[in-house]
Amino acid sequence: MPVILHSISKTKPKMKDKIFNALKQEYARLGLGDNILMGLAEMLAGTSLVTEENLQGIVAGQKAYLEDLQKSNDKRVQDAVDKTQKDASDKADAAEKQHKAAVEKLQKEYDDYKSAHPAQQPLTPPAEDKDTPEWYKKEKAEREKRDKEWQEKLDAIEKAKNESETKLKAIEDAKAREDAARAAQTRRETIAGKAKEKGIPDWMIAHGFADITDDADDAKIDEILTRYANEIQTNFLPGRNGIPVFDGKKATKADTDGMVAKLFPSMQKK
Repeated sequence: MPVILHSISKTKPKMKDKIFNALKQEYARLGLGDNILMGLAEMLAGTSLVTEENLQGIVAGQKAYLEDLQKSNDKRVQDAVDKTQKDASDKADAAEKQHKAAVEKLQKEYDDYKSAHPAQQPLTPPAEDKDTPEWYKKEKAEREKRDKEWQEKLDAIEKAKNESETKLKAIEDAKAREDAARAAQTRRETIAGKAKEKGIPDWMIAHGFADITDDADDAKIDEILTRYANEIQTNFLPGRNGIPVFDGKKATKADTDGMVAKLFPSMQKK
């Protein structure tokens, strides 16, 4: 993979760019977009009050504002996610309730119909040495017809009940999968939040933490993330240790995979 080297401009960067770069470095853990930080940088630069001497102090003074902005953004996103999930859950609950009611109704219909049409007493056939009388033939035919109609009715009810039970099972299975996916997403978000608090950059969070297993408890997660954060503080020096400087360009997955492998060789999947 070719290393993209940092190009040195012959002209001094504008104050707006200096503010932006300082904001991005100081508040990378908040995960705010470049457009937000650049907008703030332009506003601050427009005051003409920011100088080389007070730049770091001005940047430090934006902490409360940017943290509140992050919380607000996170809340809006979470509210939208929660609403979408609630709407889907309500729809699934309504469908589940509908099919449960249908199953119960069909089961009652089946039981009631069967109770109202008990098995008929068998006809006593005539003696073998006598001719079959007409009344017997007629009664036998009528009974067979009624039995056939009753059985067809019961079969239709049973079929409808089975179909409702199948739909109900599909709904229950889908809800179970959604619950599992939601739990996994919540776990990922929790880990990402803890990683941000420890100053771990977004590109590493997006890469994932191979050694945080599904059964890792909070203490283990904290231990692993602390180790990552300490390794970053020690080793992540752009332009050194084989780590390239991207000069504002977005690193690809191959880039981040390579950096993680260089920084944390002992933390990769075996």
